[in-house]
Amino acid sequence: MTYSATMVNNYRSHGKLILYDENGNVITNYSASSGSGSGKVARTLPAGNYYAYGYVNITDPKSRFMYDGIGFKAFLGPEKVWDPFLNRFRDGLRIHPAKLGTLGCIGLNEGAPMLLDFQRRWLDAIKINKTIPVNVVYY
Repeated sequence: MTYSATMVNNYRSHGKLILYDENGNVITNYSASSGSGSGKVARTLPAGNYYAYGYVNITDPKSRFMYDGIGFKAFLGPEKVWDPFLNRFRDGLRIHPAKLGTLGCIGLNEGAPMLLDFQRRWLDAIKINKTIPVNVVYY
């Protein structure tokens, strides 16, 4: 996977989460964003190499991991990531549905059909590979 994005402001990015097959061909992509409206709480996910793993289904309609009736989160590692802009380590990074921004996770800005598509593809992928490489790049 690749999160390829541009900076919207000093704190937030917007782009695409791109999925690839085992040969490196693009399967599909999803509109995505990272970061909030304020750098005091969180910023966009720092560029670099990560890995995604696991899955938790979310059913609480008030959860920040739910949008358009679909809720889930996949985990991003490593567990702690140095953020040079905040001058501290960050943790609790995820991939999840998000209407607008996130607290530095990768938020999928899609409606229910595309969120269900990602969810299905993700569950199929982690049956085969326990971790999936994620490259975060800004252009």
